[in-house]
Amino acid sequence: MRRLPSVSVLLAALLASAAPAGTQWVVVEAYSRGDFDQLAPLGLDVLSYNTSDGLHVLATDSDLEALASLGYRWRVVDYDFSQVRFGSRGGDSFYGGYRTIAEMEAELALLAADHPDIFNLFSLGPSYMDRDIWCMKVSDNPTVDEEEGEIFVHGNTHAREIMTLEIPMYFLNRIARDYYTDPELAYLIDTHEAFIVPSINPDGHIWVEEHSGGSPGGWRRKNMRPPDGVDLNRNYGYNWGYDDTGSSPDPWSALYRGTAPFSEPETLAVHDLFRDREFQFAVSYHSYGELIMFPWGYEDEPTPDEATFRAYGNAMNAVITGQGHGPYEVGRPGELLYPLNGDFGDWAYGGDNYSGGVFPGGVLGFSFEVN
Repeated sequence: MRRLPSVSVLLAALLASAAPAGTQWVVVEAYSRGDFDQLAPLGLDVLSYNTSDGLHVLATDSDLEALASLGYRWRVVDYDFSQVRFGSRGGDSFYGGYRTIAEMEAELALLAADHPDIFNLFSLGPSYMDRDIWCMKVSDNPTVDEEEGEIFVHGNTHAREIMTLEIPMYFLNRIARDYYTDPELAYLIDTHEAFIVPSINPDGHIWVEEHSGGSPGGWRRKNMRPPDGVDLNRNYGYNWGYDDTGSSPDPWSALYRGTAPFSEPETLAVHDLFRDREFQFAVSYHSYGELIMFPWGYEDEPTPDEATFRAYGNAMNAVITGQGHGPYEVGRPGELLYPLNGDFGDWAYGGDNYSGGVFPGGVLGFSFEVN
């Protein structure tokens, strides 16, 4: 465990909850900190936020009634959901259809078979519906546990955020293509161990695959536990259930946190990997707000490593803007939008602070809202 130079810059450079009847994509005229504080108790299923555009929400009829009662106005986004396509991809291009889970699995197996000198594919364990959660270890000695800096990258926590599976897959294809000819990339791979999980929520992704096209019915957020799933990014063990605003005890809420920390096999699989490793840096990909977020999430207060978090966040944003994208907003969740609890970033940094905890934390964990 040593050396973390430029890892965040490398990650930046190598760079949608089953909808109930009546659900609509709306943009709420909410722009200020006061607006967010007023709306947070509603437990809205927020898609994105832009200071010049407003709050993008996947809203039920009851959500719209609550918004109206508070005096908020909104507009409905007229989006052709049939544009979301899966399968029939061309190489590792971001164009064409998104990968299906079956395509992802086949591609991971092929990459591991073709490049055994840098890739080792293994399962973190089963999902709720008993599907493998695949992880690719990337290193110059991928089957050996070396004393090198460790990095964790994962996508597709939320089922509908299908683009976030594509980004880790792009990383892996880029590494396979350029490792042998790019000295800087080779140095980073040779001196680190990276663990890359394209989809933490394969069950949810498959649900979206099967229900996409023509309506927002495929916009599942949670995993597949009955009756309506658990928001995996409210199920981690640091200050789980801290309040009922940053997560919800209601099984029908989009922000339902589950019955206990790590009640879900998907988050437990991540926990067990962290328990057995010594990660220093981690990234969780989400979509689509163009945000780079870091702890604390459960309250809008800085960690002791605020300066380090902000420096890394700003460096990653500089790389993104340097490539003609963004800019991304950098900050804590409560600073940019609203607090949340039981999320991956807080847990990676803060560890297990519940009874029986075994993971000490200390990881620089970031959440990217990509677009």
